[in-house]
Amino acid sequence: MSIAYEQVTVSSTAKELTASAWATGPWSSGETLVARIQVQDADIRYRCDGTNPTTTVGTLVTNGESFYIVGVDDATTFRAIRTASTDAKLNVEYFRVTDLGGLL
Repeated sequence: MSIAYEQVTVSSTAKELTASAWATGPWSSGETLVARIQVQDADIRYRCDGTNPTTTVGTLVTNGESFYIVGVDDATTFRAIRTASTDAKLNVEYFRVTDLGGLL
């Protein structure tokens, strides 16, 4: 079961995930944060190293695709930017999991 949901608009400047959406405690031993992200309306690029992506640098995800971010570190350092002139929306659902094989 998910613990939170948010929709993030990604525009011409790098955007982060909202920590308050998933930073609820307490966390049990062995639990891992997983964010399932679906891209809507436009392509994006993202990075999880704390560096802002650009329209040409970063992992490309196209409109309609979904991907996962695993762990608090990657969720905290996640940054996304649109690749063209149309804003994208990220539909983000957060989970606490103990068995990643059951979700990914």
